[in-house]
Amino acid sequence: MNIIIIETKATEFVHSLNIHSNLAGCKYLIKAITFGVDSAINQHIQFDYKSTIANVAEEYSLNVKQIESNIRRAIDSSYTHYPDVYKNI
Repeated sequence: MNIIIIETKATEFVHSLNIHSNLAGCKYLIKAITFGVDSAINQHIQFDYKSTIANVAEEYSLNVKQIESNIRRAIDSSYTHYPDVYKNI
């Protein structure tokens, strides 16, 4: 599957959760989903959270804790403002 298609689908999914694109965690989450799906499809490896987050951190020149914190903050903000969206998941 083309990386652009994966990223587009990841973006659509993240935005369907009402995670706002102005939050840093949004772009990190999209990148993590894209990387994880691409790795699973093209390299036939099972999704590995630690290596996925580490790769995202490396790409943005941040540490893993910063990436995780920003992703948590983005999800928490969305859940706080739109809890009904998460009831259907």
